[in-house]
Amino acid sequence: LIKNKFIHITKPYAGFSISDSVVCPGKQVSFSDSSSGVALQYTWNFGDGSTSNNRNPVYLYAAKGTYTPKLFITDINNCKDSAESQPIQVLFPSTRFSMSDSFSTCPPLKIDFTNNSFNYQSYLWDFGDGSTSALASPTHIYTYPVIYPVKLILQGNGTCKDSLIKNVTIKGQTGTFTYNSKPICLPAIADFTANAQNTVQYIWDFSDGNTVPTNTNSIQHNYDTGFFVPK
Repeated sequence: LIKNKFIHITKPYAGFSISDSVVCPGKQVSFSDSSSGVALQYTWNFGDGSTSNNRNPVYLYAAKGTYTPKLFITDINNCKDSAESQPIQVLFPSTRFSMSDSFSTCPPLKIDFTNNSFNYQSYLWDFGDGSTSALASPTHIYTYPVIYPVKLILQGNGTCKDSLIKNVTIKGQTGTFTYNSKPICLPAIADFTANAQNTVQYIWDFSDGNTVPTNTNSIQHNYDTGFFVPK
């Protein structure tokens, strides 16, 4: 005896992948279904109380936290299966860095920088003197006495950013000096005046083979004929 009906036995298998596992708040995450089965129906639980019945949903996590998304499937015979992914961390980047030194009584000063940050996708160092670096732990040399604001900028996976500033202080002599640069006739006496900070002694180089140390910020010098660039 043969019946013209058949027995249909099914077994669905749930599976999926996610586009990111660490994102900024407000960054969309894509869910890609890889399940197998007949006439599947989908129920997604994103781990924060929200759900979807789309096969390949896109979801935006608005709040910081750790979420474990799950997929539940049901096939034509009401057979069920489920799967979950690794946790999705929704985080802001957090900037941390250390410096081998931050103070010197005079230049030059060589400093090693170490990035101790976390929850970031990319970073950029700004050394405060117009120089930057994308190295994880760069070395930089400062050659002029001033206070430099060193900044490390982090970019998270999305639009979130974070940064931290630490100062590098370098003491030392700074200043300028003035003199009459117009052509003069013999007898040629030039007047020099320095305007400097953190200075106890001056060494004048008159560019004619003569150098003179002084404890005062002004001096006169007798020149012979020629062209000179004093320092």
